[in-house]
Amino acid sequence: MGGLDDLTGTRYGPFAVEVSADRVAAFASAIGDDSHRWSRFAPPLFANAALFGAAPAFLEDPAVTPFTRSLIHSEQHYTWSRPLEVGEVVAVAGTVASVRARGTLNLVTFEVEAHSEAGPWLTGSSVFLMAGEAAASGA
Repeated sequence: MGGLDDLTGTRYGPFAVEVSADRVAAFASAIGDDSHRWSRFAPPLFANAALFGAAPAFLEDPAVTPFTRSLIHSEQHYTWSRPLEVGEVVAVAGTVASVRARGTLNLVTFEVEAHSEAGPWLTGSSVFLMAGEAAASGA
């Protein structure tokens, strides 16, 4: 079985992510924030909802699933162009930016971008640590 190297440059999406008042309130509540505080704009961490608007398409790709037996969503970085208004619908796309192998472990950098009719909103990247074998349990 080949590795994930051939997926470098593969784009997933765009996918529509609705920024409804109900979804923003539920997200704010889930992260322990006051949902009433976010009536006009989504919290900055709504970027995670955008990331996972595109990441499942990558993780469910038949070329990728053999490498998801051990999966850790590692570091992530975001850059915001503007506040995200409640009521917008953002188009989110993700791209496999790079794949590095360390033995049986793959470090996949997955870049994400999101925009709406109002213009660009977000760019970012996450690193997924992935392996085809289950991680060994501790002693």
